[in-house]
Amino acid sequence: MRVFIALPLPADVKSALERLQADLRRALAHAVVRYVNPAQIHLTLQFLGETPPERLEALSAATRAACAGFSRFPLRAIGAGCFPDARRPRVVWASLEGGLDALSALQASVASATGPFVEKPEDREFRPHLTLARIKALAPEEARALAVAIAALRTRRLGAWEAGEVEILASELRPEGSRHTCLERIPLGTPAVPPG
Repeated sequence: MRVFIALPLPADVKSALERLQADLRRALAHAVVRYVNPAQIHLTLQFLGETPPERLEALSAATRAACAGFSRFPLRAIGAGCFPDARRPRVVWASLEGGLDALSALQASVASATGPFVEKPEDREFRPHLTLARIKALAPEEARALAVAIAALRTRRLGAWEAGEVEILASELRPEGSRHTCLERIPLGTPAVPPG
């Protein structure tokens, strides 16, 4: 199974992200940009890659231990941007505000605890974002149209919530895009060793 660990989003934030995607679609057609299914949008903390089912129990214990010292914290989704830049966009995203120090500390804790389960270590620093779309290549005029659309959406407020749990998710690649299945939910502050 391809497994990753993420913070889930509430339904109202996903709906706001879907409306943002609709505005982006008006600037760039679906044929040019591969939009993420709004139901599948999440905040990735750690991508593990292929994980044998027999290692899931140990992964769960490691993730539970990583989350034990954390309390709920506020987050807000806002605006749109792109990686690496507007001239050569590859990923379109919504940014985050709020408890970013707590988020970064949680991500570091999860990454450290689950390091032994990672198939291929990530060599990029954690940059919290919500992926809205992926792009293979754009003509210069398409990139300009996208840049104009993103500039108009940069400050749109997309909703606030309290992050209170992480999910261990399995990702299944399909022709229409990835489908994620939640394997386990771990509330923040849960004891490292489950009771019983």
